Amino acid sequence: MFGCQSGFRWVAVLAAVVLLSGVGRATAWAKDSEAEAAYEAAAGLFNLGLWEQAAKAYKEYFKKYPRHSLAGHAHFGLGLCHFNMKEYAGAATQLKAAAAAKGPDKVEANLYLGQALLMKAPAEPGNAEDAFEVALKTLGFSKQGIIQRTWNGKSVKEWVEKKENEKPKQRELASDVFVGLLEATYLQGEWSSVVRKTEAFDPLLQGSPVEQRVRVLTGEAHAKSKDYKKAAEAYEAAAKLEGTDAPEALFRLGLIRLNHLKLFEAAAKDFHTFAEQYKKDAKQPDAVFNEALCYYHGYYSGQKPHLAKAVDLFGGFAKAHPKHPMASTARFYTGKLEHIREEWRAAVNALEPLMKEKDADFPQLVFLVADSYHRLKDWKKSAELYMQFAKGNEKALNADVALHNAGVSYSNLEKPDLEQAVAAYNLLDSKCPGSPHLPSARLKLGIIHYQAGRFVEARKPLGKIPGDHILKADGDYYLAWADLDDRKPQEAADRFEALGTRLAEDNGQHRLIPLCNLYQGIAEFEGRQFGDSEKTLAKFVADFPKHEKLDEAAFNMGLARMELRKWVEAIEGFEMVPVGSGIHDRALYQAAWSQRLAAKPAEAVPYYKKLLEQHANSPLANNVALELAEVEFETGGEDGGVDSVKRLETLLAKKPAPNAELRRLAQYRLGIVQFSRKDYRESAGAFESLLEDPAPDLTIPAAWQAAEARRQLSLTAEGAARAREQKAALKNYETAMNAEPSETDPGQVRLQQQSLLRLGQMKAAMELWVESQKSFDAFIAAHPRHELIRTAHLGLGWACQNLEEYPKAIASYEKTVAEGIRDDAGARAQFLLGECYLEKKNYDKAIIEYAKVESLYAFPQWQSKAAYELAQALLRKENREGARKQLERLIERYPDTKAAEAAKAELKLIK
Repeated sequence: MFGCQSGFRWVAVLAAVVLLSGVGRATAWAKDSEAEAAYEAAAGLFNLGLWEQAAKAYKEYFKKYPRHSLAGHAHFGLGLCHFNMKEYAGAATQLKAAAAAKGPDKVEANLYLGQALLMKAPAEPGNAEDAFEVALKTLGFSKQGIIQRTWNGKSVKEWVEKKENEKPKQRELASDVFVGLLEATYLQGEWSSVVRKTEAFDPLLQGSPVEQRVRVLTGEAHAKSKDYKKAAEAYEAAAKLEGTDAPEALFRLGLIRLNHLKLFEAAAKDFHTFAEQYKKDAKQPDAVFNEALCYYHGYYSGQKPHLAKAVDLFGGFAKAHPKHPMASTARFYTGKLEHIREEWRAAVNALEPLMKEKDADFPQLVFLVADSYHRLKDWKKSAELYMQFAKGNEKALNADVALHNAGVSYSNLEKPDLEQAVAAYNLLDSKCPGSPHLPSARLKLGIIHYQAGRFVEARKPLGKIPGDHILKADGDYYLAWADLDDRKPQEAADRFEALGTRLAEDNGQHRLIPLCNLYQGIAEFEGRQFGDSEKTLAKFVADFPKHEKLDEAAFNMGLARMELRKWVEAIEGFEMVPVGSGIHDRALYQAAWSQRLAAKPAEAVPYYKKLLEQHANSPLANNVALELAEVEFETGGEDGGVDSVKRLETLLAKKPAPNAELRRLAQYRLGIVQFSRKDYRESAGAFESLLEDPAPDLTIPAAWQAAEARRQLSLTAEGAARAREQKAALKNYETAMNAEPSETDPGQVRLQQQSLLRLGQMKAAMELWVESQKSFDAFIAAHPRHELIRTAHLGLGWACQNLEEYPKAIASYEKTVAEGIRDDAGARAQFLLGECYLEKKNYDKAIIEYAKVESLYAFPQWQSKAAYELAQALLRKENREGARKQLERLIERYPDTKAAEAAKAELKLIK
């Protein structure tokens, strides 16, 4: 606690220059002698202040007249010459001789002898005390006592009261002798003796020039004896007196009150007074520092207002005296106190420069700078300095705090350095086993490992948190999360449940109780225990209706009910999610799906629309627009198709554009809707746009649908337009055939097979008979048992028939009708069999095949055509009557067919 100390020198020389007076009068009778002349010459030089020459003259005198009657006076004069030249050992030798000789004044001789003995090196305070005592006794003072004689205050008082002692010079001489005695006693370390002597000679001292010096010496003696209260009284008395020792007394008073009496405000006042009154004193800066130190300790003793004063004074001192030995200490205290009052930037400004000083040795300096940066959220600097402070010094005060906070700082970096954070926490764990911050570090370490997916590592520190520690619940909570994210939902559910139950029993208000309930239910959901999950989450909803995570509980309760196929109850859960919740859009989305899964797609529309209205920027918005378009198309009739197209076109035109996958799905859906509405050109455009940037799983269906749309357009187009549509259709069918089918969608293989079949049909429509034949042959060879094999045989027969390869055509047609399936393909194949025989002029066989059409296939289109062609075969056989009867029967039986109209025209020619 000690402040700047005093450099007070206790021994004082009473006379720096001593002049002889009246010495010659004692020897008038020897005035003419040579010895007297030699003596007078030396004394004259002395009185001129020529100490060196006087000393030589005295020595010459002793050499010639060692036994002269004035030798005692000469010893006194020579002693004073040495004294004035600060040759105190020589002075002591001569003054001792003078004190023992006749002639010199015994009081003065012993006074200066004592002074010389105190001033010489080494000092002889014991012998000096003897000399001063002789002088006092010569003056008339006496000791009392039988065994241990001491100076008596009563005798001193009596001496003072004697009339012959009233002269100021006599009193002053006695005071000077006493001060010498006291100094000699002080230098011998006899503190109690100093006090006793002061008490005894008090009557002499009061009002004397040396009183102040005596009070200071007495104060120091009391301080050495650890009687600090009396020391303060003595210093205070001295400080109030006039004299050169007043500054020292006041300074010492402040030190006693600061360091020992703990009277910090009084001490501060003393130092403040010193600094103001003695501005030119060398210790003035020390006083300012000590005043600040008083307020510093005053704050720590409970005086909070002293904090600001200490900061101001230390700061002012360091600024005013930057080279002072205590300037760095003042800056350290300034920074330390700024840290206390949470002025973090000021603390850094004061403390950080000290770290660059070579000789700086301030405990906790680096820690305080690190901690200030930590509070300023300068995570990089705080982490580095915390580790600088603690690493290798783990047993130091606050090392555990530094390691703990270093971990926090590393974790809070803009790019968290979790490896360093883990290292800091591990170091705390291994080196500071008794730290109160260890449970917190273990919790944070466990959380880091958990968040990094190192679940086994996370469990180790989390499991080491003591069972009775306040953070134990948090540790168990994250242990449960580690189980949940480690795909151990049942263990997680059990742990959440156990923790929640324990906390409810210990403290029904613990913040983790509802969270345990919530995540128990979610863990049960993850473990596919949907019934348990629903019950757990329903309990949360009932018990904590105002909890901030009510939305999460209600949402997951809805999901559990969806898994249980409780569609109505699921929607009730989703509707409990507040509009302001971050998952309200997801709740609406799941409610819509609950309606769709409940086979109520139309009732999903309001949820989809509400989501788009209330959450236009939701990441689900684009998906919802697509799904809503699907539902509108499915449920909205003609208007639904229009609405669906508008919604999909709006989605595709949206800025920023939907992601590639969603955009492709929207284009595909738009193509489907437009195809169903027979907007084949727009449909083909949508699919072909998708094929410019295809998704692998959509290439085949998109190409197929585009080809089908183009094929439909070709059926109504004419001339060059028809050729263009047919060509475009062929290209799309080929794209579908050449693409790699999705492994997850076996239907794509079937589309590829159908595309090959369509190639044959389209080439036939383009009258590319050879190419058509090849396509059908390829299909039949690759898929002999395909469900459309009869269609392929039909197409192959048609191509061969047009190539006039009748045997092959007939064989293909016969395969089409072989199974006796009475469908349109069979009817057409049966009809074309008749056509082949007719073209081969095998009229009887043709008539038989045509007759099979009418009898076997209930398709008026083909039946009427077969009847007409049968009549044509009869005509070619010159059986006009038979032909006429067939034509009449045709008109009667199939009156609304084109064949009936042709028959009517033909009858006119026959008649």
